[in-house]
Amino acid sequence: MEGFNARTLSELLNALPGVSVEVGKVFIQGSSGKDVVVIIDGRRITDPSVKTTNLSGYWAEESEKIEIIKGAGAAIYGDDTAGGVILITTRKEKRGISGTWEAFTDTYQRSQIRTKIVQKKISSAIGGTLQFTYYDQPKEYVDLWAIRIKNLF
Repeated sequence: MEGFNARTLSELLNALPGVSVEVGKVFIQGSSGKDVVVIIDGRRITDPSVKTTNLSGYWAEESEKIEIIKGAGAAIYGDDTAGGVILITTRKEKRGISGTWEAFTDTYQRSQIRTKIVQKKISSAIGGTLQFTYYDQPKEYVDLWAIRIKNLF
């Protein structure tokens, strides 16, 4: 997985052949985005009521294994899996708190500083995340601070 040079789970899935990710939708080989289900560590993250998948807050480095199931084999995961199922297994690490820090320039020429503190339980999908992001915008825009809390502790 390191060979794909992806930071987020969305970037990693976009690098896989036949898979594309747009805001709230995941597609497998041209399928309808509402017919693809994403499951991380046995937990369905695709919202069944509105058929959207929110991948924000998931990092590529946390992924250990990605399985793509297409066709009739996906039916065991529910009625709404006609487009397929993506099963993601995260790295199993020790329990406790860990953190990451990164600085980079994104495609909009914004300098970003991002730090993430994670409480790990049995798997990273069950733990919590506290993420701070700072965007140093070009002069014509206002700088932005963002704090994101996801399933925190």
